[in-house]
Amino acid sequence: MIKMRDLLRGTYHTMSRFHDEREFERAKVNTAITLYYGHPQKVCEALCVNISKNGMGIMTDKVIPMRTECKVKIHDGQTNKNEYQAMVEIARIFDLEEGQFFLGVKILIKY
Repeated sequence: MIKMRDLLRGTYHTMSRFHDEREFERAKVNTAITLYYGHPQKVCEALCVNISKNGMGIMTDKVIPMRTECKVKIHDGQTNKNEYQAMVEIARIFDLEEGQFFLGVKILIKY
């Protein structure tokens, strides 16, 4: 027989572990980036505000449709050997205020 306390204990540990992993994986940054997407190619200047192993949080004044794949150029002041640093996919879009959007992207490939 399964006891309620065992179910709750398992749920609590699973939820807290997920929260902790996500919280510690993200690094807060404030780095200019450029997104390249579409055919013909469109360009979007943006600001990366957080980054993790699997994704990025991006502030921009353009809406890029969900599931759009974009090439990312990071302007970090370093000499980048590759033309692009990653291929990402738009996973979430949040309308913050008029003309400002937060994009959650999934990193597909790191170059």
